Amino acid sequence: MIRRTSHILRHDASRVIAKPYLPGEEIAAGDAVSRAGLLMARILALTDADVAEVLQQVRRRFDRRHKEFEGLLERHFAPAKLR
Repeated sequence: MIRRTSHILRHDASRVIAKPYLPGEEIAAGDAVSRAGLLMARILALTDADVAEVLQQVRRRFDRRHKEFEGLLERHFAPAKLR
């Protein structure tokens, strides 16, 4: 059961973990599209200008939370290039 309390959860940027999105094998019934498939369709539909804007937004939101954020993105991208 869920019960309301007086406790308040607050974010702590020093405790944020950045991990890559690595979708597992998903079972889709019939003609259903997987979450990973929907995500890829949205990504591939972006224009170059949209990609640049989204990347800037991500940098602004997460750069202060993670040391060497650009390097982190590159390390997460590297395994994807090998597939």
